[in-house]
Amino acid sequence: MKKILATLIILTIFGCSLDDSGSEADGILNLTGAPVSVEAFKCLSNANQNITICLETVISDSRCPEGLDCNWEGDAEVRFVLNSGSASNSFTLHTSLNYLTQTTLYGYEVKLVGLYPEPQENVVIPTQDYYAIITVSSVY
Repeated sequence: MKKILATLIILTIFGCSLDDSGSEADGILNLTGAPVSVEAFKCLSNANQNITICLETVISDSRCPEGLDCNWEGDAEVRFVLNSGSASNSFTLHTSLNYLTQTTLYGYEVKLVGLYPEPQENVVIPTQDYYAIITVSSVY
């Protein structure tokens, strides 16, 4: 019984890997360009390529709420952190095509496909409830 308990404690303590920034890796990062979901304050990593991307925060969200007739679509600005080996870079991407929706860093193209949940009239979305759909692919 003590061995089982000790094993469970060790797995709990060491079961999650940490990226170079000290952020806990919360999921697997697919580098084929397939869409993946990353939650606010969470990270995705690919251990084989030593790369981690984190959704650091949603800086602003002025997207038109569902059901309203707005003059323009609005925009949300999302800050990510990309760690590749010992290098790290913070960057922002937008939901509106009028702004930067993708970037290339360290040989990887990162694209913001969508941000959820979508705004509702008179509803404030807590930052921790956001998640982004992104694609990450190697440019080499």
